[in-house]
Amino acid sequence: KTHEKKNMKGVSATLIVLLAIVVVGVVSRELSKNFLWGTATAAYQIEGAYDRDGKGLNIWDVWTHEPGHIYNFENGDVADNSYDLWQVDLELIKSLGVTSHRFSIAWSRILPNGRLPVNQKAVDHYNKFIDGLIKANVTPLVTLYHWDLPVSLQWNIGGWVSKDIVSYYKTYADVIFSNFGDRVKHFITFNERCPDAYYTNRTVIDRVFKALPTFLTALFASPPANIDNDLPNIDGAPLMPLTTATAAYQI
Repeated sequence: KTHEKKNMKGVSATLIVLLAIVVVGVVSRELSKNFLWGTATAAYQIEGAYDRDGKGLNIWDVWTHEPGHIYNFENGDVADNSYDLWQVDLELIKSLGVTSHRFSIAWSRILPNGRLPVNQKAVDHYNKFIDGLIKANVTPLVTLYHWDLPVSLQWNIGGWVSKDIVSYYKTYADVIFSNFGDRVKHFITFNERCPDAYYTNRTVIDRVFKALPTFLTALFASPPANIDNDLPNIDGAPLMPLTTATAAYQI
């Protein structure tokens, strides 16, 4: 009986594997030819160069440098050093054979103080990376905000608790669209609508509930109220959910 049970388990496992292969095959045939297989990264998690070439500090730069927050003072000061090794990243992406790559732009690199003027060195950096992706036949998808709010906006206006953040986000979005919208056709407005992702000494529960109304206002006001309709290639497409935690603006 024990031998028979083992055989049955073996047969069941084989059937499951075969079923999975069939399902994958069917799904692959049914997927649109325009379906994008890809990779994804976030600026703070990979870029490093946290204080170079005119970049301003963001909330994570400051928070991770303060005692008692992160074990062993680990931080993203260097991370994967993608800011310097972006060409190596391109080769890795190409080697995977994917058709798309999603990455976030560091708000505090483009607008060091969270507001104008623009840091041209940052624009040049992202232009090189975007052009490299396109040359490699990899579709770029840009995340505008991945939890790395310029710390000056946190200190000066209260971050996402302030209604003024909407106009600052609009200015930032306009800068991104005007500089990269001629080549980038897919934008993610916010990565995971996480209202507690800002620098504060309040408790997690307190900051979640205090920031939630303003954060949602900024999120859902984005198109078209938060985006100029006269920007190049912007056609006022609606906010489109990509996942339960992500929203995209497609042009």
